[in-house]
Amino acid sequence: MSSWQRFALSPASSAATTDGITAVSRIPTSMELWSFGQNGSVQGAFWYEGGQWTRYELAPASTASIGSGITVVSRIPTSMELWWIGQNGSVQGAFWYEGGQWTRYELAPASSASNTSNIAAVSRISTSMELWWIGQNYSIQGAFWYEGGQWGRYEVASAGSASITGSITAVSRTSNAMELWWIGQDGSVQDAFWYDTAQWQRFALAPAGSASETGGIKAVSRIPNSMELWWIGQNGSVQDAFWYGGGQWTRYELAPAGSASINSGVTAVSRIPTSMELWWIGQDGSVQDAFWYDVVPSAEIDIQVIKNQLGGDITVNGRHFSPGGRVQVSLLDVPHRVNPSEQRFVVADSSGNITTTFFERCTSQNPDDAFTNFTVTALDANTGSSTAASHSNAVFVC
Repeated sequence: MSSWQRFALSPASSAATTDGITAVSRIPTSMELWSFGQNGSVQGAFWYEGGQWTRYELAPASTASIGSGITVVSRIPTSMELWWIGQNGSVQGAFWYEGGQWTRYELAPASSASNTSNIAAVSRISTSMELWWIGQNYSIQGAFWYEGGQWGRYEVASAGSASITGSITAVSRTSNAMELWWIGQDGSVQDAFWYDTAQWQRFALAPAGSASETGGIKAVSRIPNSMELWWIGQNGSVQDAFWYGGGQWTRYELAPAGSASINSGVTAVSRIPTSMELWWIGQDGSVQDAFWYDVVPSAEIDIQVIKNQLGGDITVNGRHFSPGGRVQVSLLDVPHRVNPSEQRFVVADSSGNITTTFFERCTSQNPDDAFTNFTVTALDANTGSSTAASHSNAVFVC
């Protein structure tokens, strides 16, 4: 497994040293990043594969509360929608569709949000977006939108649930689930999750004193059975927690004390399933970057053949597939068969292993018709990668 690497995207004094940074990858070959300027403007930067980062200004000076947060979603590949807290406590939005210009609007009026609140959003299905922020009474406020309708609002957690100067983040790792995190008043990391047809449930992911009450928090889900979460520690460190389906949350330190402004935001994207990229504000006002690529062993399979009086079993064993993912296993080019090919789907276990058995009856009693030279393939539905194995010894001649 490879290690994180870092570089400075913009020089010192480019950004406000308080919260306010977010990013999205709407297509695999591009990333877009926004942060607050020190004058309350909204600054953007975009990258396309093969090119350099390019910077621009989305909204002018005094547009945003530089002590608050900013967030974005891309619900379809040709669109992005961005929200931030205005200087008057309003919730401001801007949307972009391919071929058009950025358009701005107001989602919630003045005094709807804390001026030091962060803001989070997800799009769990392509026709919907959901948004959360911290209210002026330390509550967690939510808003939802479905295509063809208007924005609706609700409360996730009551007054006193959050640090009014803290952060909030969310992911939807599957279309029927959302998970939300925020910083508590005591520096704890709070978690709330929702599954379709159920109610929101809450628990403490990290205890009191784990996070800066004025710092950021961000999560991504690079594959459906995993989530990764980052926040700023009280000593200016960058803290990390990850979860895989069937396991518990695990925590570690990504960057040591003094690496980040304790008022900094933090943001991240996963543009492909084997990569994550993370940004935060340094103590000198720089923008810091860390990236990670998974070095995954190639998937592989082997074939075991067991003969019996009626024919025999062909057992396929595989390794290094996406944990919990679907794998299409195909038996191809079987001689002397009406249907020479057969396929089925199996689910890899939590270690990425698969096993499945095909039963084949005798082909013939004539040794010249020996069942030989068949191929098995296995396609990982999560990554699109395929592997194959062949068998060439005579089998299943009765």
